[in-house]
Amino acid sequence: MPTREELIDYYSRKESEYLGKYLLNDRAHAHVGIYDPERQPELFRSGWVDSDLGVDRLKMLMHLGQERSVSELFQLASEWLTEPEPKTLDCGAGLGGTSILLAERYGLRVDALTIVPSQGRHIQREADRLNLAGLVTARVGDVFSPDDWRPSKPYGLIMSFDAFSQMGRKETVFDILARTQRAGGVLAFSDHYVASRTSEIAAYYNKYWVSEISSLQETVSALTAAGYRIRYLRDRTDRQIPYWGLSVAYSEITTSDRSTARRLETKSFHEAMKAAHHGGDMQYYQVVASKV
Repeated sequence: MPTREELIDYYSRKESEYLGKYLLNDRAHAHVGIYDPERQPELFRSGWVDSDLGVDRLKMLMHLGQERSVSELFQLASEWLTEPEPKTLDCGAGLGGTSILLAERYGLRVDALTIVPSQGRHIQREADRLNLAGLVTARVGDVFSPDDWRPSKPYGLIMSFDAFSQMGRKETVFDILARTQRAGGVLAFSDHYVASRTSEIAAYYNKYWVSEISSLQETVSALTAAGYRIRYLRDRTDRQIPYWGLSVAYSEITTSDRSTARRLETKSFHEAMKAAHHGGDMQYYQVVASKV
């Protein structure tokens, strides 16, 4: 796993790129999107999305899918919530798109946890600008060091998007989160999984993120060991494949021969992710669990 300093350095350097790609309607989501084949059949019929759509259209389609992902998961989690408007943790908040959406749309009080100080400053600045300072609070800290961010009152809801697969040590992560959550609280997240941890795509993913991606079954076992009961598992592999095509098309337009090596590597990574999910080597699930 990378050190805390390496993570901060990496995401600090990526911040302007992420804002340029994902910021729309005051929210920047740095995770995949979910799409409906009945409403957007063209995204499912085509192979690679045509880059002739243009940057603005591609950004809008990525953004709509990302917002759908958040709303879908929150609606699933809501079926198991025992209190209205629970105190919420956005774990691995990135640039705060999820936190701001949950506050604006559902009136939740959200702690946006990120390890990157510049991301924390961006989140709080945006929350203040949107008059959400009373609802969204940026918390800068390492999930593995809960004394950095542990709340005075336990969380009723914890949400996360595409973060746990990059953290590794899921048994430790879920154990820490369980200790910040009240009994009956809900943990809801969407993430990537590998069909086999010995596959080429697993090795590629782990090298790219310096992580240790797991299978869905390993994740379920880690949740159970931490004191959670699985309430919902929903396969969204097919529904998120269009996102990778949109992202690759965006990269085709914005990446040039003068782009940094890391940006070129990101483009190749997204191409590999689309192929791996399409071929069944990777899966994408929404998971809802409650603390026993």
